[in-house]
Amino acid sequence: MTAEITSPRTDHPERGRHQTLTIALHWITALLVLTQFPLALLHDQVGDAEIRRGILAAHRSLGVVIWCLVVGRVAWRLLGMRLVPFPAGMSRWHQWGARLSEWGLYGLLLAQPLSGMAASVLRGQPFNLFGVQVPALTAPDKVWASAIQELHTLGAYALAALVLVHAGAAILHRVIADDGVLDSMLPLPRKRLAAPIQSISEG
Repeated sequence: MTAEITSPRTDHPERGRHQTLTIALHWITALLVLTQFPLALLHDQVGDAEIRRGILAAHRSLGVVIWCLVVGRVAWRLLGMRLVPFPAGMSRWHQWGARLSEWGLYGLLLAQPLSGMAASVLRGQPFNLFGVQVPALTAPDKVWASAIQELHTLGAYALAALVLVHAGAAILHRVIADDGVLDSMLPLPRKRLAAPIQSISEG
């Protein structure tokens, strides 16, 4: 007869956790970005002009917050963030894909608020930002305003696609590979199932 002794295992043996600041910046940014998409869709669906202005003001203000957060994230990434090693079984092309996805997200998250703000300014009209009425900063330029607004819309589609790819990859890492990639960025450590560490034979 064999008795198996088990002990709880809380950390993935192949991958540690990101630093607390890294995790906090990641999830705050993700929450704000996911808020922006329904705000943009709601703005296009609502008919009341006053409500549309309020939604657009909220969307614009959140965009500025996101831009500032991402600038901070990039600075932290370059100057202070500890990079968690990739899982041992992760191929080189997969690692490069993860890095390209990361920097692609940074690029779009920096570009989107800038293009949105540029479109607002080029309309040549006062606009609301954080509850403050900003006066017109330039003469109206409908051609450039329309072009940049179109670029902003295309950027939103690209950002949505990249977010879906990023989230899908994280889920696959958890469900199929179970290599600790998703666990390393979760706000709270995931308790893993007990693992056998010793067998004792009786009789």
